[in-house]
Amino acid sequence: GFLGLSKIADRKDEQGSSRAVWFDLNGTILMLERAENEAKAMRSDAGWHLVALRIRADERKGWKARLERARIKITGESPHSIYFTDPEGNPLALSHYPEP
Repeated sequence: GFLGLSKIADRKDEQGSSRAVWFDLNGTILMLERAENEAKAMRSDAGWHLVALRIRADERKGWKARLERARIKITGESPHSIYFTDPEGNPLALSHYPEP
C-alpha cells in the first residue's frame, strides 16, 4: 500500500498465509513469491537480492520525505537510488537511473 502498487492477486497456502502476491506496474506484473521452505530461502544462491522500482528524478525528494514521514529507515542512497527495506527486511530501492 505504501508504494501505491495495485495488487492484482494474493495467493494463499493451505494455512491461509500469503504464498504469492502480484502487483500491476502499469502493464507489467511484479510477482513476489515466498520460498517453499526456510532452507531454500536461506541459500546464498536463492535469487535476486534487491527489488528496485522506477521513479522520476523529479519525484526523488517527495519519495524521500514520504519514507521519512512513514518512519521507514533509509538504509542508503546513491546518485540514482534510495534504498530501504520492507517490514520483513527485504531490500528495496526507488531509482531514477540513468537520470542523475
